[in-house]
Amino acid sequence: MTMTDSSIIRRQSRVNALAAVAGYFAMGMGALVLVGWWSRIDLLKGVGEGMISMNPLTALCCLLVGLSLVIQVRRPVRAGRALAAVIIAVGVSNLGAYLLEWSIPLGHRLLTNELHGNDPELVNRIAPNTALGLIIPGSGLLVLSIGIFGTFMFWTVRSAHRADLETKRLEKERESFFSLAPDLFGIAGMDGYFKRVNAAFSRTLGYTEEEILARSYYDLIHPDDVPATRGELKTLLLGQPTLHFENRYRCKDGSWVWLEWSTQPFVKEGLLHAVGRDVTAKKRAEAELFQQACHLKALNLELEAFSYSVSHDLRAPLRGISGFAQALEEHQADKLDATSLEYLRRIRRAAAFMGDLIDDLLQLSRLTRAEMNMKPVDLSEMARELIADHRRAEPERRVEALIAPDIRVMGDPALLRAMMSNLLSNSWKFTSRNPAARIELGGASLEGGKLGCFVRDNGVGFDNRYAHKLFGAFQRLHSQAEFKGTGIGLATVQRIILRHGGEVSGRGMIDEGAIFNFSLDPAKVGPHS
Repeated sequence: MTMTDSSIIRRQSRVNALAAVAGYFAMGMGALVLVGWWSRIDLLKGVGEGMISMNPLTALCCLLVGLSLVIQVRRPVRAGRALAAVIIAVGVSNLGAYLLEWSIPLGHRLLTNELHGNDPELVNRIAPNTALGLIIPGSGLLVLSIGIFGTFMFWTVRSAHRADLETKRLEKERESFFSLAPDLFGIAGMDGYFKRVNAAFSRTLGYTEEEILARSYYDLIHPDDVPATRGELKTLLLGQPTLHFENRYRCKDGSWVWLEWSTQPFVKEGLLHAVGRDVTAKKRAEAELFQQACHLKALNLELEAFSYSVSHDLRAPLRGISGFAQALEEHQADKLDATSLEYLRRIRRAAAFMGDLIDDLLQLSRLTRAEMNMKPVDLSEMARELIADHRRAEPERRVEALIAPDIRVMGDPALLRAMMSNLLSNSWKFTSRNPAARIELGGASLEGGKLGCFVRDNGVGFDNRYAHKLFGAFQRLHSQAEFKGTGIGLATVQRIILRHGGEVSGRGMIDEGAIFNFSLDPAKVGPHS
């Protein structure tokens, strides 16, 4: 034997010795982890304090890797390769299960109670890169040399450790999210008991976690809500999730809270993942709104009854007053002096004015009850039509009308026509003493997406100190002798604008005119003014 051969033999012996040590180490580590799992000793599950727990199937494969390595060092290659084939099979089966989304419970055959938890998504199983790490060293033991296998062994251990660290980190994040969530997070069984609840259950209901887990959740549900809850459970048993299901739960102090549930069933595992939210305040608000709606409905019925009474019961006496005054004037005119005849004319004018007031009041009351039919409305075209009506009624007047084109808004056509009619009628009326009368309609975009419009005139105007009275019913800044009217028009304008979600205001100066600004939502086609 030459010197070179002796050197090669010595190096091979050292490699074999190191391989044997590595094999015994792997066997010992795997054996300790398995003892830790079977004996429930947390210190041994991770082979040291603070170490990540190793899956028992991984530990078993680690033991087999070490055993295969020791056997092959001692030269019974066939037995060692058989063990290597077993390791490869375990790795391939687990990796295939991940890729094909199959469930291969190899590890759970060893330790069913230890590895199954309440959460089917957190089952302790071999990670994909750990499974790949079993295939590579198994292949190394099967076909490669011991030296190359050592490299694979180091890479496998490091990859498995990193995979376990990442799994543990994700589990801690899930646990933190579960515990700190403000909503009620719970895992319930199909048997009627919660398996796990977060701290929000105790904050909301007042029970401890142990008290909640020890009793059926049907004991906490309001008796009137139990049938609906059982019906919802039947839906969940079919695998269909639940969204926004509401029922009442009893608190420890005897009060009741409304909870809104969204639940995902896991029929195979017999578990329900539920998220609940306390909606008691919302339910109270809904009840208050319902009561207010009922109250408003009753008020509307009273208003309709009043309107009917005004429309029918009051008009008959007015017609009688006006009719008899006219009859007296016509049949007894030769027997009455001038003063008496003037009294009769005043009676008829007062009755007619009262009739106008009734008409305006009825129109004002209908504005708050009529349904709105929203559509694009061309205010410019509407204003031209209304001004044309005034010109036909008073052809002797010369009024300049400056109407900006294409002022288009979204609104109810009938209500907006009533609004424009009141504004333009006021302008037409209060410019009657100006021989160079002018009425303007314009508009421009405002911040926030609204369209700002205005109606301006150069009429008699008003004292701006009393602008706050403009939109009150029966509030008049000019006497009936100066300008006829009922004092309802601007109140009508304000109600129409408010129903459309806009605002209205007015400014004026005595003998210089007035301007009324209002805002509405623009139509889809932008205005040009």
